[in-house]
Amino acid sequence: MEVHFNPEQEAQLSQIASHAGTDTERLVKDAVLRLLEQDARFRAAVREGIAQADRGNLSKRKRWTRVSSGCLTLDAYPLDANRRSGLAKHLRLPERTRAHLAKPTVIEIRKSVRSLKKFPQRGRMGREESTRELLHRRLPHIIAYRMKHDAVEILHIWHPAQDR
Repeated sequence: MEVHFNPEQEAQLSQIASHAGTDTERLVKDAVLRLLEQDARFRAAVREGIAQADRGNLSKRKRWTRVSSGCLTLDAYPLDANRRSGLAKHLRLPERTRAHLAKPTVIEIRKSVRSLKKFPQRGRMGREESTRELLHRRLPHIIAYRMKHDAVEILHIWHPAQDR
């Protein structure tokens, strides 16, 4: 497969590759492989969310609370332990990196999720069949969801750096 870049992009790639101690071809190949791996992890997480929803393990009632460890987490009924720990891990990310951003991040994500009540078609077509993806305009998060009957089911909330 061939990839073509304009001269300005070639110069940027050369500069980055030189700084990283590699050649431009290797740099591009590594970037594409990382992108494919990230996409595979995202798809796997969404498929797990679909499986959870199909088993009836998604919560109908959720509330956000601050726990004693200082991390924001999700109390949900009746989420299974795997889904709860996945969401808790996701919500600890901003807390670990910039504690002052954790609460505003959760608030923004909740606003986005609530907006789906009025505009369920708002998200783009998802990577997995019958799903949609809502991109947050100020955060790098992707909210994967599906519409089933008259309900919106949140399948996964993804942050690109969550598996690093």
